[in-house]
Amino acid sequence: MKSVIRNVKDIAVAERRYLEHTLGQQLSENQQVVIHIINVDVEPEETTRRQTLSEAAEIARQGRANTTLQGVTDAEADAAIEEAIRKARGRGA
Repeated sequence: MKSVIRNVKDIAVAERRYLEHTLGQQLSENQQVVIHIINVDVEPEETTRRQTLSEAAEIARQGRANTTLQGVTDAEADAAIEEAIRKARGRGA
C-alpha cells in the first residue's frame, strides 16, 4: 500500500479544482488530502495492516482535535462523516 498526503494550501489551482470535482466538495487551505493506493486482490501483511490502523487512528485523533478547536459537537462531526460516506457511495455506484 502506498499513501499520498498533500496539504491543500500547496496544491496548484488546476489540481485542486480536479480534486474538489472528484471529491464533490470544496477544499479548505487548512485541510489535507490523503489517498491510499491498495491492491484489492492482495492480502496485506500484518505490519502493513497495523501501520494502516495506526495512521487511521491518528487521522481520527487529529479530526476530533480540530472539531473541538472549532466548536463542532460530536453529533455534528458524526453527521458530516455520515453525509460524506453517503456521497462517496453514491459516486461509486
